[in-house]
Amino acid sequence: MLRALLAPPACLACGAAGADLCATCRRALPWLGALRCARCGLPGRCGRCPAAALAFDAAWAPVAYAGTVPALVAALKVRRARRAAEPMVAAMARAPAWVCGPAAVL
Repeated sequence: MLRALLAPPACLACGAAGADLCATCRRALPWLGALRCARCGLPGRCGRCPAAALAFDAAWAPVAYAGTVPALVAALKVRRARRAAEPMVAAMARAPAWVCGPAAVL
């Protein structure tokens, strides 16, 4: 509590004071809809799937790697900001059942 008073949390994506991920950046998350390629996970239907020759059968992600997402990934991976994991975990909680199955690679 004292730490929050001395150094209030800042948005990991834009730096605004007040939250790990501010409301504006949370609303800007580029959610991927249900209509996507079953093989590569990209939105829409792939005519020429970029994953066709790769060694996995299917891919899934909750959001596109765009908008506020690269900043969140960098915060976690580069700056080791563990608080960046919370919004990512919340997004992954939307995963279909097959993603968490025995053949899943996380």
